[in-house]
Amino acid sequence: MSFITTSPRAQLMLPTSIEEYVSSDNIVRFIDAFVDKVLKSTPDTLLQKGKSSEGRPSYSPNCLCKILIYWHLNSISSSRKLENETKRNLELIWLTNNLQPDHWTISDFRKEYKELIKGITIDFRRFLKDCGYIKGKSVSTDGTKIKAYASRKTLSLKLIEKKLSQAEKEIERYFSQLNENDAIENEQEEMLSNSDELKRQIADLQEEVKTLQSQKQLLETLGRNSLAPADPGAKIMKTKDGFLPAYNVQTTVDNDSHFLTSTDYPNDFHSLKENINTVEKQLDIIPETFQSPSVSQRQYIPSSYS
Repeated sequence: MSFITTSPRAQLMLPTSIEEYVSSDNIVRFIDAFVDKVLKSTPDTLLQKGKSSEGRPSYSPNCLCKILIYWHLNSISSSRKLENETKRNLELIWLTNNLQPDHWTISDFRKEYKELIKGITIDFRRFLKDCGYIKGKSVSTDGTKIKAYASRKTLSLKLIEKKLSQAEKEIERYFSQLNENDAIENEQEEMLSNSDELKRQIADLQEEVKTLQSQKQLLETLGRNSLAPADPGAKIMKTKDGFLPAYNVQTTVDNDSHFLTSTDYPNDFHSLKENINTVEKQLDIIPETFQSPSVSQRQYIPSSYS
């Protein structure tokens, strides 16, 4: 019987450190340097994480920003999967210096630091402009529908009214049963147990009614007919996959390099001037020509738009 062994020569062929697993032109090296440079000049008011002197040390905004950028560049679908990648993906291990924040930390940072993340994306576009990649002489803009992180099941005013009516009828029925139990002078354990269960069900239904009333109020405030509970900001839109909760994102690109110059969230109607203003505000660029499929005859728009 023979056993397969690894020779000393074969062992020496493997990289001896994590540094050698990441090539000099790997994108994570750029992410690492760029985020560190941007956050050095970021106001402290946007960098509250990691400042507390109490409790365990927090993960730095630098580390979490790098993780989120890597997440989007590689189309990782969830924070749980991203957490797993920090433990086995050599690029992420190098990028985070072997730190492994859990998925809740990653998700909370993404929600709490939206302005910081948005600022980094704008700084990256400015970097591309300063390096000459974005010239801004001719740009194009159009809307694209992006599916919201929500299921197809949505709530409408009609559905909420129906659920409220059902819940109120159930509450009334359970209260009637409790009254009947109280009227029966029977102290058996089974009867008491049944009463406790009815009280629990009534409490659950009352909580459901409270949630439904809150959702109804939100719909009325927004002046909308439907709502995706998991993502109230999304609207029901027609897409190639049918009607889904989605966002209509306006993207503007440089026609020479095809790099993004701006993104925004208005609808397609009357947004051309607003998109030009966003490019000017974020990158200090006034395009000479501006193209949009939403404009009649799809012609170029002169820069004298004001």
